[in-house]
Amino acid sequence: MPDIIKLSLIFVVVIFLLYRKWNLGVVLLLASAALGLIYFIPPVKAGLIIIKASIMPETLGLVFLLILIAIMEYLMKAGQGVRRIIESLRRLVPSRRLLFIIMPAFWGMLPSPGGALFSAPYLVELDPDNIVSPGRKCFLNYWFRHIWEYIFPIYPAVILSAAILHIPYRSIFLTFFPLTLAAIAGGLLFGFLGMKLPEKIKPEGLSKRSAAFILLREIAPILILLILVLAAKIQLLPALGIVVAGLFIIIRPDLKKWPTILKHSITLNTTVLIFGTISFQEMLKSTGCLGSVSAFLSAQGMPESMIFIILPMIIGILTGSSPAMVAISFPILLSLRPEAAPGMFAMAFGAGFSGVMLSPLHLCLALTLDYFKTTLGAVYRIIWAPVLVVILTGIALWLTGK
Repeated sequence: MPDIIKLSLIFVVVIFLLYRKWNLGVVLLLASAALGLIYFIPPVKAGLIIIKASIMPETLGLVFLLILIAIMEYLMKAGQGVRRIIESLRRLVPSRRLLFIIMPAFWGMLPSPGGALFSAPYLVELDPDNIVSPGRKCFLNYWFRHIWEYIFPIYPAVILSAAILHIPYRSIFLTFFPLTLAAIAGGLLFGFLGMKLPEKIKPEGLSKRSAAFILLREIAPILILLILVLAAKIQLLPALGIVVAGLFIIIRPDLKKWPTILKHSITLNTTVLIFGTISFQEMLKSTGCLGSVSAFLSAQGMPESMIFIILPMIIGILTGSSPAMVAISFPILLSLRPEAAPGMFAMAFGAGFSGVMLSPLHLCLALTLDYFKTTLGAVYRIIWAPVLVVILTGIALWLTGK
């Protein structure tokens, strides 16, 4: 049986199980085992490959990284930081249009599943007379909630991209950053097109100076993390450790809350996701199938650039998950073009994440559609244009050799 058919069968099963709401990490571990069976790798050898992949320093480092991210998110929420950010923004930003963007964007700094639902009530509050259509509210909330997912080190897809491509996070940030700018520009250009809304809101509560101080204080953990990684060039894991240690010192959570913090942060889903992703990648390498699959794709006459766009986008649409999109498509693309410049993978990520944003399986989309009582068609009528802006920006990054 040709390698392309074997691998296609594996991917069909993976997509089917994800449709059935199976955990992504478990699905990838099962896919790793299935690869061993279909390529007649002895069970003991296959087991050793998976075990070795699970205890690699890179794998354990990713697990600790995601645990620290979860702890940081918990501490920021526990300290009521997000609530104070919202209050400060309402005082500092009198423009309703800007708040329609900023509210979901700030909630997007915390990678909670279904997180778009957190900011949705604020958009309703900003438009008490229902001047803005439910479809447009849904788009603005959904789109700007995800503008950071191309670059922020607290999102698993970004971390997995750096791990699979074997490049530092700083390189990922600098290369993928134009995608975030494109998402912001596309959302601004098409999200407010023809929208009529009273601009001014009545300031209340805090003074502007107090609001500015509180805002800066509450977003300081994220700003410090980015400064440590991008400016000081400290590796992401120790930089995150410094930020989390600082939060513990400042917030001083009660010792009785430690079990709750650890329970929230050390989740089986997170650990299995990393083990599954790295195991799947290592098993693909061990079978040697990626070389023949790459040769097959090249022999079909389809330009490599088209494969870098179409493959991740299809997987993104089919799974509705950015970690799944990266974990499944990037190893294949890497085998197709091992020497590819980071800009080519920025193009792949932009196309793949565009597929995720279009996917009806994306939890945030499903939740916000239900919250605003609108239809998928109403959102699609707006979202296709910003998606195109992101994809074209990715193509530009590839063409300029970034």
